[in-house]
Amino acid sequence: MDANTLLADPVATRIEKFVSLSDSILIVVKTIQPAADCPQCHQPSSSLKGRYCRRLADLPWHSVPVRIELLTRKFRCRNELCPRKVFCERLPKLAADYSRRTVRLNEVIELFAFVLGARPRSEER
Repeated sequence: MDANTLLADPVATRIEKFVSLSDSILIVVKTIQPAADCPQCHQPSSSLKGRYCRRLADLPWHSVPVRIELLTRKFRCRNELCPRKVFCERLPKLAADYSRRTVRLNEVIELFAFVLGARPRSEER
């Protein structure tokens, strides 16, 4: 089995390693796209500015918390008319912008919130 089939976006990311810790599972994931689109002007760029690590919570596996360390990159926008000079690559299938949780964990939390918030209104006496 290819371990990358476990990822939400195997075209854009690759699993670097799994680490089994005493209290959780850590999955280190690296982005592999050759270029990224500027979120403001939508022009592609392959001009690498730097890298950073983004930490995400994911759904648990057999009651064990799963954490993802996403090794992602910053790019320079080469469109001179664009006000944004540096941007981070976006991975909407994996996590929303600025989110600390994966898309699938957010979906489960939203489902619980909907179910728990959908109680019938109590009648006043």
